[in-house]
Amino acid sequence: MDREQLVQSLKDVRTQQHLLDIKEETLQTMQSIAVEAMRADDSRRKVLDCSFQELNQQLIAIELKIKDSFIND
Repeated sequence: MDREQLVQSLKDVRTQQHLLDIKEETLQTMQSIAVEAMRADDSRRKVLDCSFQELNQQLIAIELKIKDSFIND
């Protein structure tokens, strides 16, 4: 590998790490919402469910980006 390829590989790894960090944060937030929902009343649970579903959609998008970043390497 020449220097340019190494620099590009490093950039790719940093991008992948950033996406994995975002995924981890999203999963932790989803876990917190799920725990709170177990103790919440019905109206609060509905709000939490909406938040959880939004995060789930974000998680799907993040996972697609991660998959693409590995495929394109």
